[in-house]
Amino acid sequence: MFTNNLPTSNAIKPTTNQKAIDDAQKAVDAVTDTAKKAALQNNLNKAKELLAVPTAGTVKPNEFTIGDKYITGTYSGDVASISMLLNGENNKFNGAALKDGEFSFYVNDKKNQENRRSNYGSIR
Repeated sequence: MFTNNLPTSNAIKPTTNQKAIDDAQKAVDAVTDTAKKAALQNNLNKAKELLAVPTAGTVKPNEFTIGDKYITGTYSGDVASISMLLNGENNKFNGAALKDGEFSFYVNDKKNQENRRSNYGSIR
């Protein structure tokens, strides 16, 4: 849940989401040792606070032409991952490669039709 699995890092892993928090809460609720439960709950509360902190980032895709194998572009700020929504039909794809402020997303295997729209967004 925390970066390097250390609550003292004051940072959560990019994969920590609300479901992870909810699952951890169920596990904490099941602990019977009062002292251990209190310590775990404190850590979980810290993770909840960190998850709620708004982040700021920008994703700017380059021009894309139907038939291109990759969507490329740049990102800045607090961007840990990029996902793509294809045609606004609940087709969400994750897995863009991020490095040094640039991203590439393999889309050759994604079905797209001319005049259909793709949306890009950054997620934590």
